[in-house]
Amino acid sequence: MARAAMDGMWADLGGEPAAVARTEDALADGVPVKLYWPEGEGPRVSPLHADAATLAAAPPTLAITAGYDPLRDEVEAYAQRLREAGVTVEQVRYEAQIAVSAD
Repeated sequence: MARAAMDGMWADLGGEPAAVARTEDALADGVPVKLYWPEGEGPRVSPLHADAATLAAAPPTLAITAGYDPLRDEVEAYAQRLREAGVTVEQVRYEAQIAVSAD
């Protein structure tokens, strides 16, 4: 992602990350790249961390994941939290895919 796009994303999430752990070949070495925001794991960082009332107000949801998508587990956990909040969720995983595109 270009630096300008990252700056915009950080601004949308409430400011510059408190710390950024990065290496040039982090993914090649299997070392996860993580961004840390000052507010921790709040709903502005990930909807997975929204409170139950916010989740219950969500519309019916289609959660599509890919078997090799690095965010697969988070999307599926979010779908489960929505179900627990009473939201209708249809969930599909394309096991052999690397990423899912909705376009």
